[in-house]
Amino acid sequence: MLPNRVLVLLLLVATLACKRESDPDPVVCRLVGMTDQNVDPGGNLTNVLERGFTYNGQALASLFERSTRQEASFQTVYENNRLVRAANSQATITFDFAGANTPATRATYASGGRTQTVFTMEYTPAGRLSKIVEARQVLPTGALINERTFTFTYDVTGNLINERSRFGYIDGTAVVQETDYTFDANPSPYTYLPEPCLMTVMALIQNNEGLPGRFWHQKAPSGFRTYAINANGTRGSLRESTTISLLYDADNKLTAQEQNSQTYTLSVPTPISRKSRQAFTYQCE
Repeated sequence: MLPNRVLVLLLLVATLACKRESDPDPVVCRLVGMTDQNVDPGGNLTNVLERGFTYNGQALASLFERSTRQEASFQTVYENNRLVRAANSQATITFDFAGANTPATRATYASGGRTQTVFTMEYTPAGRLSKIVEARQVLPTGALINERTFTFTYDVTGNLINERSRFGYIDGTAVVQETDYTFDANPSPYTYLPEPCLMTVMALIQNNEGLPGRFWHQKAPSGFRTYAINANGTRGSLRESTTISLLYDADNKLTAQEQNSQTYTLSVPTPISRKSRQAFTYQCE
C-alpha cells in the first residue's frame, strides 16, 4: 500500500492534469462597413449608399456616409468615456446630457458656424431610444419638411416592433405613417456598432434614412409593413410591404441581405416593385 503522502501527491498531479486551461479572452466583433445597393426591376444599379466605421480600442473613432448625392465623415470626441462631439473641418454634432450617467437628450448639428438642425431624444427605462425629434433651423435646398418625429416601440425582450414617423411641412400640414417589423433569431448588424445615437443623428442629417429605427434593432428584421395613419389617428392603407432574405456567417453575424419591396400609392393601383441589397463587414479581435 502506498504511503498517504504519495497518494496525496498522485491525486494532486491527476487534478492538475485534468484541470482545463482558462478560457482565452472572448472575441469582440465590431461593424466596420455597410453597403446598400438599390436595383431597378431590370436589374440595373440605381444608387449606392456606403457607411464605414473605425475604432480606437472598443470606442468608435470615426464614421462616414457616402451616397451618389453627398458624402460626410466625422471624428469622435470623448470626455470621461462619454461621446460628447463628432466633428469634421466644416461641421460639428454636439451632444447635451441631463445628468452624469444619462444618455444624450439633445444633439445640435452646426455647419459653417450656423446651427442647421436640433434633435431632442427620449429613452425607455432600459436606455433604448423611444423618440427623436428633428427641428430643422435651416431647410435644405428645395425641402418642404421642417420637422421630423420618429417614435419607437419595443417588445419585452427589447426588439423594436413598431416605428412611427411624422413629417411636418412648412405649411402646417403633416404626414404620418407607421411600420411593423418581424424578426429573425440572430442579432442585427447594428448591435455590433457602439454609439447608435450618433449613427441615427448622422443618417438623418444626411437625409439618407427613412427608417432610423434600424440602428436600434436587437434582432435582424426579416420583413416589415408600412401603413398610412389617418388624420384621426387610425391606421389606413398599406404603403409598403417588404420581405428580407438574410445570409449569416458561421458565427451568426449577418453578412448580406436582399430586400424585396412592394410600394403602394393611391393613384396607382398596381404596386411598384423595388429591390435592394445590403452587405455588412466586421472586424473581430
